[in-house]
Amino acid sequence: MEPVQQAVLSYLSCPPSHIIVAYSGGLDSSVLLHVIAQLKPQFPQHQFSAIHVHHGLSANADSWLQHCQNNCERYAIAFQSVKVHVSAARRTSLEQQARDARYAAIEQNTSPGCRILLAQHADDQLETFLLQLKRGAGPKGLASMAAHMTKNQREYIRPLLPISREQLEEYANFHQLTWVEDESNSDSRFDRNFLRNDVLPVLKSRWSGLLKSVSRSANLCAEQQQLLDEVALEKLQPMLKANGSLKTELLSQQSQPWQKQLLRLWFEQNNVPMPSEAIMQNIGPQLLATDRQSEAEISWAGWSLRKYQDALYLLNSQMITPIDKCFTWTGEDTLQIDPCLKLKFNTFTDGLTLCIPANAKIEIRFGQLTERFKPAGKSHSKPLKQWLKGWNVPPWQRQRLPLIYIDERLAMVVGFAVAEGAEQGERQLNISLETA
Repeated sequence: MEPVQQAVLSYLSCPPSHIIVAYSGGLDSSVLLHVIAQLKPQFPQHQFSAIHVHHGLSANADSWLQHCQNNCERYAIAFQSVKVHVSAARRTSLEQQARDARYAAIEQNTSPGCRILLAQHADDQLETFLLQLKRGAGPKGLASMAAHMTKNQREYIRPLLPISREQLEEYANFHQLTWVEDESNSDSRFDRNFLRNDVLPVLKSRWSGLLKSVSRSANLCAEQQQLLDEVALEKLQPMLKANGSLKTELLSQQSQPWQKQLLRLWFEQNNVPMPSEAIMQNIGPQLLATDRQSEAEISWAGWSLRKYQDALYLLNSQMITPIDKCFTWTGEDTLQIDPCLKLKFNTFTDGLTLCIPANAKIEIRFGQLTERFKPAGKSHSKPLKQWLKGWNVPPWQRQRLPLIYIDERLAMVVGFAVAEGAEQGERQLNISLETA
């Protein structure tokens, strides 16, 4: 069996799956699709298909789509295409924009549990390694592309990573395959194309084993990063509060390198873009130093890291946007306030419950911080702002905390207190808050 087929075969020996080839029509994915077409009779337990993403960036995009559809029909492989819009406003980032749009389209048009085959090969891995090196990446970045990863309940597999582009060309020519050529690949204004067209031929002519040695380095970086993540996870768990914030006292006890590593892992767990090294260097002095003000903040890429009392909070812009709308409850089980916030209504009697009189007008308001409020069991009333401060509600959450009004009277601060006289009655309702 040919090395190319052998590389793919090992990823097909799995429980019955829907296996999808990401098929651009170029050399790499054309070889991958052909291999799948040759091997699929051996694996009747699997469902095979291909997906093509039409970026619309080339005048030839329509003909590429037709080429892909024709090949899939010839191989009897189910085919679907997805059109996406990629803005060409910032040419230097066009490649990244197209890649992001492609992966988003693939995810949106596949089902959880599927296995998606990607056609990147050893030369692509070398390019990625050098690009990460140019950016000053650490072990995580230098690990480059993973052969196998799971994201959003989908498996992404790169079976051709051990195979060189030269081997793919030999396979394609031997089997008389046809493929499309993306004219943008010759444009060396793009960093990856510059490496591919101008730099790597020189390096590989000097060092014939460069592909294998860089692949080995990338694998070693991946192993080291995995070990580091395992230890970091053990350290991070005791530092996390129930609300997802990070205890500053425990974090500040770590060395600076460990502080940065733990923060990176925390950011990754919360799907937050990694800040620059300069920002990482500032987090300790600005947010962890004991003599700094208790409500300091660092921002990047639409996110902010804020300190309040003894914890760090990760917040995107939506999480800190005050809510100025008033909502009327009409009996629904769930009320979506905004993408980050929803209220759940049920008849459970556990936790805080509110008495709802028959035919009462129920409203949900926000930001009424000067209104006086007397919780059940308390001897006096005072402005809501003072209660929230005493309950250690962070300032940015105070304008987003749902307030339940019954016939124009503040009856409940969701998650914290029920007004005196509003907690007793026949019709009890539990109201809880869910945040994204």
